[in-house]
This record gives sequence, structure tokens and C-alpha cells, in this order.
Amino acid sequence: MYVNLGIGIPTITPNYIPLDINYKLHGENGLLGIGPYPKPGEEDPDVINAGKETITIATGSSTFSSSTSFAIVRGNHLDLTILGGL
Repeated sequence: MYVNLGIGIPTITPNYIPLDINYKLHGENGLLGIGPYPKPGEEDPDVINAGKETITIATGSSTFSSSTSFAIVRGNHLDLTILGGL
């Protein structure tokens, strides 16, 4: 399952997904395969989500431009989108 996470509250939803569900998280800033939040002291300021929070990159992820990212969303290539806002 491919899931787009909007900014804000949607970014915490992975904390509530059961471990037996296979999914890849998509970020609007050009990352398919968002990992968990980094542990304190392991943050990389160059790896952020659309809300500018530090994240990690999961094994097997891919990166691309934000225009491609929005084309993925608008082209109906994802299974679920969780809308957000600031």
C-alpha cells in the first residue's frame, strides 16, 4: 500500500499503523519510502518531510522532484492520501 502523508498531524499516523501491514510512505517533497523519525542526535537536517521535520529514509526508497511527487498524487498512483494542513 502506498500512502501519501500531508503536513501536520498526518505525519504522526505511522506511529499507529500495525506492524503486520506492508506500506510505503510518500512525501510531497519527493520521497517514496519515508522512515521513522530519527532518534535524538541522529537527525540529518538535509532529510526532511514536507513539514520540514527531520525524518529517515527507509531501505529501498526513491527520491524525485516535487513536481514528480505531485504528479504521483494527482495521477492516482497512490492507494491512500491523508490530507494535512498548517
